[in-house]
Amino acid sequence: SASADEEAKATVAAQMRAAAREYGFFYVRNGPGQNEEARNAALEATKALFDLPHEQKLEMAATNSPLYRGYQHCGSYSHTCTPTEAAGPDQKESFTIGATGSDSSMHGDNQWPAQSAPLQIRAPLEKYWDEMLRLARSVAMALALSLELPEDFFVKEMDNPVAQMVLLRYPPPPPTADENLGCGAHTDCGFLTLLTQEDGVHGLEVKDGKSGEWIPAPALSDCILCNLGDMAQQWSNDYYQVAEPPTRLLWDVRHRQNMSGA
Repeated sequence: SASADEEAKATVAAQMRAAAREYGFFYVRNGPGQNEEARNAALEATKALFDLPHEQKLEMAATNSPLYRGYQHCGSYSHTCTPTEAAGPDQKESFTIGATGSDSSMHGDNQWPAQSAPLQIRAPLEKYWDEMLRLARSVAMALALSLELPEDFFVKEMDNPVAQMVLLRYPPPPPTADENLGCGAHTDCGFLTLLTQEDGVHGLEVKDGKSGEWIPAPALSDCILCNLGDMAQQWSNDYYQVAEPPTRLLWDVRHRQNMSGA
């Protein structure tokens, strides 16, 4: 019934408000766009992309793109979260795609590998991009309700958002590593980040703003991890605080694949 639907929305909004006020992070399950088959295919495509020969990945270097989309290798300071604080660059590979078209100066073409792109890599990732945009709109609607705003307050401005999806792989640490950070502590500069984590591989931590302790944020079955970015804090007039810094990623003993959309 309509009343039951409204009650369910109010319950979710209250849960989101509590999590966003306390941590700025929350998990989402069974949301629109959370398709397990599409998720698994996208993770396999991510692995296939990063497993390409190094020379082929460098052909898609982000420096070739006016929007800085494409591949960045381990050791690149341009995708390091805390370059002034870290002993060295974040130990990760990344590959960025974004909104296509010509609606704004931030829309444009993505780079793709020349070989096997349509079936093995490009198609699953483009499908997952669409699915994550659906989920982002649903989360934005719940976020508006959590602020006691009209449900469409955010999504009415999200017809063709300047979004991006960043594929990440964190290699195991070298034996001589002094630090165990794969990604330094940071906040996200955008509005909302949806993080798809590989099952069974841990490392992401969230900082408790009150105690200062780092809390593990592992992959949970059928869940997407969401976190609010700096823009959410500004747009909510600081009602939702983004702790500084809220996240870091520790090295795991295995390769770790993530997909982050914002």
